Amino acid sequence: MALRDPSLRKLMKQLNLTIELQLNHFVRFAHEIASASGIGVISKEVFEKSNLLLNQLCSMNDDFFKSNCIDKLLDIPFVVPYVVENQYVPIADSISRGKLAPIRGMVKRENWKICWSSSLVFPIELRQTRKQVMSFLKILDNPLPDQWCAHCKTVGKNILNALKKAPKTIDQKDSKFVMEWIYKSVSFYEQNVDMKTEFFDIPIVYLPERNFIVPAKNIVVQCQSTDEIPPYVMQAPTYYGKYFDTFLKLVRRITLLFGCTVPAFTRGTVIT
Repeated sequence: MALRDPSLRKLMKQLNLTIELQLNHFVRFAHEIASASGIGVISKEVFEKSNLLLNQLCSMNDDFFKSNCIDKLLDIPFVVPYVVENQYVPIADSISRGKLAPIRGMVKRENWKICWSSSLVFPIELRQTRKQVMSFLKILDNPLPDQWCAHCKTVGKNILNALKKAPKTIDQKDSKFVMEWIYKSVSFYEQNVDMKTEFFDIPIVYLPERNFIVPAKNIVVQCQSTDEIPPYVMQAPTYYGKYFDTFLKLVRRITLLFGCTVPAFTRGTVIT
């Protein structure tokens, strides 16, 4: 794996030795790493070997991928997927913790925030110039719709359970950060997911200052605080103003209640 060391590469070239790894080398080393891993634990040695091999693979030029049947490498579980930092574990742990996984079907590192509990996340951030490498390696830009839904539900339910049993285990800033990434991603999936059915009773709107997380149907836009019935009717906080349209996508119908209003609807309506 020291092939990336410039001085060693120079020496090997002088000795007319092979410098670049061939596909069969990658396949053999990947199998060795996969077979060396224990169940539920990844040793430091395996972790280092996996990272070295993967970094070497990602550094190969496009000709390498075009001239080889890379598929035979993609299903070997030799990669240590990305796992979330400890601060996010109380919200949801990574599905891949303690496991080696194949590359095929992993989600690119940049989108870990919307899928880490349900998807395998590629551990390396590839430059935009290497976007074609992602295609060769069958790495997904975004999690599949069912993976995204599963993650959203897991996060929402875990935060709800923590707020009920041990609220101090949930960091408000981290939880709000994660939930806002979920809200940002709704528009990407709305054409492929029946939002109103999938999230009808799912706690998805996080209200940190109230220590509540509730389904979107419980949120009312422009509601007076005196009209609230926590947690069944909650006023939408102004800091979520840019996500009001998102909340509307997650609810089934509009019904009348008190003096609450929703923008673009008549006075006296509430999201349910």
